[in-house]
Amino acid sequence: MDLGNRQIFSNGNFVSGQISEIDPNAQSAPRAYTGDSAIIRVRVAKEGGSASVLSVSPFFISDFRTGADQMVVRPLEALVNEPLPDVWHRYYAYRYEVMKGIEAAVASRAGAEVAETEAR
Repeated sequence: MDLGNRQIFSNGNFVSGQISEIDPNAQSAPRAYTGDSAIIRVRVAKEGGSASVLSVSPFFISDFRTGADQMVVRPLEALVNEPLPDVWHRYYAYRYEVMKGIEAAVASRAGAEVAETEAR
């Protein structure tokens, strides 16, 4: 199967290392956003000489500091479901809801742009 050319673009700092100063009680602080990101899956169909996007879906991730003080990237949904101290569980649950809200807003905007393009 020929997969053709593939490119991966960064959505910011994949492993930022910037979460060491995050207060888990300040889930909505601007600094809290430095640990969140997404891996974007784009499904494309190639037909003849053109291609079209079939779907775009995010896989949310977040930086996580282990008990051994190691920085790792984890799926955000997994962090929500892990047995963490309550304060960190609330933190990651809030961050996951924020990311899902961003996803919904982007999907809504993209749908409106597609409808506008098709109307032309």
